[in-house]
Amino acid sequence: MEPKPAPVPVPPVATGPSRGPTLAEGNAPAEYPIASRRRNEQGTALVRARVGIDGSVERVELAQSSGSAQLDESALAAVRGWRFLPALERGTPVASEVDLPVVFRLRPRTAASSGAAH
Repeated sequence: MEPKPAPVPVPPVATGPSRGPTLAEGNAPAEYPIASRRRNEQGTALVRARVGIDGSVERVELAQSSGSAQLDESALAAVRGWRFLPALERGTPVASEVDLPVVFRLRPRTAASSGAAH
């Protein structure tokens, strides 16, 4: 009779929720550059961010331009300073990438906001 082979150890399987990174509360919005306001520039910059396991932004790049270099730079600068709840894979924090639309829209001027008399 031949001896039985030794059992192969099975690594433990992590369990728990899986989700993408989530914006943390308290992130400051992107600043609207004054020169862009004066030129009535509007648009949406799509920023791709690499989020580390601690929720910090490790890298940003412009995935799609707003059409304005100044708005794009403001969007990149804002996202660099944002914090996230990291992505989870089976309950374990993992680094990940996320695309974030940063919207720049001017509000229409009203008589009250323009200083016009009533």
